[in-house]
Amino acid sequence: MKLTFIEEPDLEFGNGSRHIDPRSGINNYGPADLSTTGVRTIQIGIVGTKEAIDGVKAWLDRCREPIAPKESPLSHLYLPFPGFHTSVGFRSTIIWNGRLERTLDKRALENIATLSPLQAVQKGVELYEAELRTLDEEPNCDVIIVCRPDDLPEREEPKTDPDRPWEQPKAASIGFDFHELLKARSLSGSRPIQIIRRETWDPTYKPKGRDRRRQQDEATKAWNLHTALYYKAGGVPWRMTRHVQDLTTCYVGVAFYRSTDNETLQTSVAQVFNERGAGLQRAWRRSSTSAATA
Repeated sequence: MKLTFIEEPDLEFGNGSRHIDPRSGINNYGPADLSTTGVRTIQIGIVGTKEAIDGVKAWLDRCREPIAPKESPLSHLYLPFPGFHTSVGFRSTIIWNGRLERTLDKRALENIATLSPLQAVQKGVELYEAELRTLDEEPNCDVIIVCRPDDLPEREEPKTDPDRPWEQPKAASIGFDFHELLKARSLSGSRPIQIIRRETWDPTYKPKGRDRRRQQDEATKAWNLHTALYYKAGGVPWRMTRHVQDLTTCYVGVAFYRSTDNETLQTSVAQVFNERGAGLQRAWRRSSTSAATA
């Protein structure tokens, strides 16, 4: 066996400083756009039940202050979260505005949960999509947090294959889930969304009919969510190191996937940027080709 060790590339942070780790770089030097177009405030819209909205806001308020890392001998993998305010870390802060909060009726979501998985996901997405359209018309909204429904069936009941009765019954997929469908529908709007599960902000939550999902430690969750919010608000947390002459290459992110009926091959373009990390485009282009000819 022949192994090749690839060195970690340097990343660029505030004022051209460099580090190999995104979290250490942001903590020590600030985001890459600190001295130029950095996002100093992020105005958040939020959609969910009143309980969920209050819970998410309380958790994000807690994240304004430092959060200790997970205790581990691998200390370089678990860093403390410095807090999310203008004097440390991302050098940014989150702002709430009551006009940007859209409260959903808890009973309506409970009724949706009684439907078949296909109907439940479709109805749930329609309910949230209506509120996203409303927020899309509001000024000064940078990112919308979507509090995902607590209990929403997304897979059919497990069924035994009559030809293979010895195998463990598997739950059949309906071809998509709430997250995927809402993300796709939200592309028609101008506001990026961030979907969050209750397990993220509520350590006491116990889902119905399944075990609680395995969770990251609090500091890691705070790092991941706030990095996403900063980026989706238009910020640049970090970028590859660059030189003045490095403008000769264009990077394009392309995805290929088949439709659920396996009849078409679909493609999408999500990112386009140069070697300097500039000119980033959030685009979505889609084309279909017959699977038989692809």
